[in-house]
Amino acid sequence: MKTGVLISLVLLMTLLAVPARASLEQDLQDARERLAIFDQSLNFHERKTLRQTSERDRSSLEPQLRVKWDERNRFKREVESFGKMLDLKQRLMALPGREAFDSGSALLKREDETEKVARTAVPAFGELRKHYEMIRPAILHNFFVNLRLKEQGFCWHWARDLTDRLKALHLETFDLLWATARGGTMREHNTVVLVSKGHELKDGLVLDGWKYAGKPFWIRVTDDKKHPWKLGEYYGGDAETQR
Repeated sequence: MKTGVLISLVLLMTLLAVPARASLEQDLQDARERLAIFDQSLNFHERKTLRQTSERDRSSLEPQLRVKWDERNRFKREVESFGKMLDLKQRLMALPGREAFDSGSALLKREDETEKVARTAVPAFGELRKHYEMIRPAILHNFFVNLRLKEQGFCWHWARDLTDRLKALHLETFDLLWATARGGTMREHNTVVLVSKGHELKDGLVLDGWKYAGKPFWIRVTDDKKHPWKLGEYYGGDAETQR
């Protein structure tokens, strides 16, 4: 057997032996099943109590119920996280320009990149919220940053760091754009926008981590009536001198 053929067979067997990564649809379904199984392990009183107890009221629970609340909350947050990732994936798949990726390998590439973006961006919101030690509302956080009581957390910090994480994915079916609204004024706002490759800002999806102090948020540029978005300039590295 020729060496080239042998290598191809080995690679094929290797690929078949490695389980494919589950899709976000499957991950969400599995997470929901884990939450349902946990709920089934509870008696009626426990199930009702845990469902009705908020994070603020958690401390009022008996110790044993508190442990179960924490466990259920982990399952619940997992469902919420995968739900947000799937929503982001679907919104990216629906962006103008999708018709260029409607079949074959192009469609597979598009789906793969939407999953990568979703799996990167959604956790990044939470990670950056902790990194900046964000407080709500975000405008109040800005006040603390201006007083030097907080180091980072301006909108452009969010846009910069989300951009850097998404740039590391080396996307081929999307472009990353920096958008600015009301540039040069006290109301200036910056964000990152994803568009299909070669498309304009108006066709994109805004990813804004600052708006709700770290809560994942996205909206189509054309649906955002509060911000007159225009192409802006990327603030890479330390941009303090640019503000």
